[in-house]
Amino acid sequence: MRPSLAVTFLAAVALFGAGFSDGSGTPKLIAVVQSCHVLRSDGSTQELRHGKYVLVVRDASRARYFSLVGPGVRKRTTARYVGTVKWAVRLKSATYRFACGSRRALRGVLIVS
Repeated sequence: MRPSLAVTFLAAVALFGAGFSDGSGTPKLIAVVQSCHVLRSDGSTQELRHGKYVLVVRDASRARYFSLVGPGVRKRTTARYVGTVKWAVRLKSATYRFACGSRRALRGVLIVS
């Protein structure tokens, strides 16, 4: 599945309800660098709504990075970083672009309403 389709299918990535926040009530998004996709932490496909999120980036690749860019958000790991990082982000109603390296196939979009 192409990254942009994976994001559209797996979620215009928002989190509603209980059981998938960090304890502060902030919804959580999971970014996986190895296969380059962004998922809702509950696995559902509900559309993303504007608001606060915790973006958890799980980077197991020494050759790739993860970046998320859009209105008010410009976050990035480095190619040599391996590990997990959490970012608090506020997503607006807009289109956000993410990438897991420089290859075109490792890019996708998040559409927030």
